[in-house]
Amino acid sequence: MGSGKSVVGHTLAQRLAWKFVDIDAEIVHEQKKSIPALFKEQGEEPFRDIEEKVIERVCLGSNQVISTGGGALIRQSNIDCLRKNSWLVCLWVSA
Repeated sequence: MGSGKSVVGHTLAQRLAWKFVDIDAEIVHEQKKSIPALFKEQGEEPFRDIEEKVIERVCLGSNQVISTGGGALIRQSNIDCLRKNSWLVCLWVSA
């Protein structure tokens, strides 16, 4: 959170002339609820299940820069899905 994923992702997508996809925004659009509301109502594990399904769907596309929340990479299945046709980039920043 706050590492610059969205700014870097948007900039990279523009330079490549690709689509920028924010997984959290996709979840909010699909579920019609905010991420904090989903966590509060369902808990982390059901949220991660939703996130995994959205990542699987998004990974079917091409020519896109995908931004995930930091917790998405907790699950190996998400890492595997993203690595199939993508490069993974991690932004490291100090507090």
